[in-house]
Amino acid sequence: MSDLVLVTGAGGQTGSLVAAGLRERGVPVRAVARGTEPRFDWDDSGTWDPVLAGVTAVYLVTPLLPDFDAALVRDFLDRARAAGVRRLVLLSGASGEFGGVPILSREQPLRAIDEDDLAWTVLRPNVFAQNFPAREPTLLADGGYRRPLGPAPGPRVAYVDVRDIADVAVEILASAAPEHAGRTYYLDGPEALTSQETLDLVGGRTGVPLTYREVSRQEWAKAARAAGVTPGWVEWGLAASAGQRRGEYAHLRDDIRRLLGREPRSLSAYLDEAVRAGAWRRN
Repeated sequence: MSDLVLVTGAGGQTGSLVAAGLRERGVPVRAVARGTEPRFDWDDSGTWDPVLAGVTAVYLVTPLLPDFDAALVRDFLDRARAAGVRRLVLLSGASGEFGGVPILSREQPLRAIDEDDLAWTVLRPNVFAQNFPAREPTLLADGGYRRPLGPAPGPRVAYVDVRDIADVAVEILASAAPEHAGRTYYLDGPEALTSQETLDLVGGRTGVPLTYREVSRQEWAKAARAAGVTPGWVEWGLAASAGQRRGEYAHLRDDIRRLLGREPRSLSAYLDEAVRAGAWRRN
C-alpha cells in the first residue's frame, strides 16, 4: 500500500505544487492548511492529530514569520512520530547555512532526531524567483530599488524557481530512497546575478530602465519602520541583506541537477512568464 503523504502549507507556493506533483505520480495526499478540511493550524495543536492519522510521510512548511515559536516544530514532530510518520521533508531556507536564527531554529528539532528513527531531509532553497515581483510592486515607478547591499552593481543571488523546489520534494517523497535520510540539499538557480543584472532583466522586458542604488543599513531600516514594517521583520531583512553582501546567496550547488536530472529553471525564464502575466503592468 502506498504511503499517505501529509502536505502542510497546501495553499502556499510550494505546498500546492508538491501536492499536485505527488498526485500526478499516484501517491495518496492529504493537503492541509488553515482553510482546509481537515484543518491544520500551527497555533492550534488540536488540529494536528486528525491530519496525522494514517500518515507515513510529511512535507513540512513552517510560517515564515520572525517570531514563530520553533518549539512548535518539536511538539509536532513528537506527535508525528507517535502517529507512525517515518519520513519527513522540511522546507527550510538558505540562511540556515550561515547561521540565520529564525531558519535554524526550525531545523534544530529535526536534527536532534536520529534519521534511522525518522528519515528526515532538509531543503535549503535560495531566494524564490516568484517572490521578486511580489516584493517589488513599485519597481517601474521607482526606477529600480534602493537597498543596503553594497556598491553597484550589488551582490549576486542565485534565484531558484519554486517549481524546482517542489519537484525536488516530490522526488524525495515519492521515491522513498534511503539515501535522502539525514541529508540537507541546497537548491540554487542556474546562475548568480547581481542586483543590477536582475533589474536589467526586468527593464529589458518592460522597456523601463531600472537602477540599483546603495543605501545605508540605517537609512533602509528607518524607511522600513516608517512604512510600518515591524522590528522583527526589519531585523530579519537586515540579516538577509548582510548575507547577500557576504555572497551567501551566490552559491551554485548542483543538488537540483543531481536529484532531477535536468537544469534548474532560470530567473530569466520565470520573468518572461511574470511579465507576460502582468507583473509590473503600467497604467
